[in-house]
Amino acid sequence: MTPAAINAEIAQIRGEIAQLPTPADVTGAPVPLDDALSRLDAALPNLAEQGRASLDAARWAAGDNYDGRFVHVPRGNLLVVQHEDLAALREELLGVLAWIFPAEFRGRLLTALESFYQARAPGLPLATRAAEIAQLNERRCRLEVREERLVRAAETQGLMPERREDADPAVVLARDLDELSPSPATHKRA
Repeated sequence: MTPAAINAEIAQIRGEIAQLPTPADVTGAPVPLDDALSRLDAALPNLAEQGRASLDAARWAAGDNYDGRFVHVPRGNLLVVQHEDLAALREELLGVLAWIFPAEFRGRLLTALESFYQARAPGLPLATRAAEIAQLNERRCRLEVREERLVRAAETQGLMPERREDADPAVVLARDLDELSPSPATHKRA
C-alpha cells in the first residue's frame, strides 16, 4: 500500500469515527413521545395525591400552630401571605392543579409535550438504548483497530502519522490487535 493510500484510508476511517454518535448522544436525546406520556401518566396520581395532602384543612385551621411555610408580611392595610420556599410552592401548586383538574392538567401537559417534540427529534426508546450504545462501542472499536493497523503499517514504511488525541488507549497500546475484543465490557469509551 502506498503512503498516499494509507493516509487516505486513515483519513476516511477518522471521518467515520467522527460521525459516530457518542453514548451521551444516545442517552441525552429525548425519549419518544409515547415513553414521555407513560412517564407522565405514572407521575400524575402521585402528584395529585401530594396536592390533595397540601390542602389538608387541619393545616389551615391550626391558628398559631401552622406549619410555618407561609410568612405573613404586612403591607399598609393589607396582609400578604408569602411562601418561604418558592420551589416547594411551585410543586404544591402543580399537585393541587393535578388533583383538582386532572383531565385539564394532563391535557395541558400533553399539549406542551407535543409542542416540545415539534421542535426536537425524539431519540430511541429507553428499552433499546443500552443495546444501541453497545453497538456503537463495538463499531468504534472496529474502526479504531482498522485505524491502528494502518498507522502501524505506515510506521513500518517510515511514515509518522499522528494518532488522534481521543484514540482508545486499549487499542493504541495493544500488542496484538487480533486479540482485542470490541466488547464494551473489555474497554469502555467515555
